[in-house]
Amino acid sequence: MASAVTSALACVALTVLATSQSLLVEAAKARGGGKIPYDTSAAVLLTEALKLGIALCTWLWQRKSLNYTGLESFQLVSWPTAAYAVPATFFIVQNNLVFLALSRLDP
Repeated sequence: MASAVTSALACVALTVLATSQSLLVEAAKARGGGKIPYDTSAAVLLTEALKLGIALCTWLWQRKSLNYTGLESFQLVSWPTAAYAVPATFFIVQNNLVFLALSRLDP
């Protein structure tokens, strides 16, 4: 039961993070005279680091109650590990495109 609650809280945290992105960018633009007053690549990096932190905290919290932690057969360089790079790359491209679109569109 605690695992389901923790998963739900992590899902809510990640959803709030993703949906608040455009609102926060527009607020920054309003304060910055219509332009984004920071490096968008750094913002994407920090966003991804925050999501990684949320995921790691959730995993650390749940691993005591998991039968399979995901580390039993973990290898740093392997096809299953490399397969995670594909969606991660898509997320990074998507986040950069969101910043590009928000920088060029007026509210």
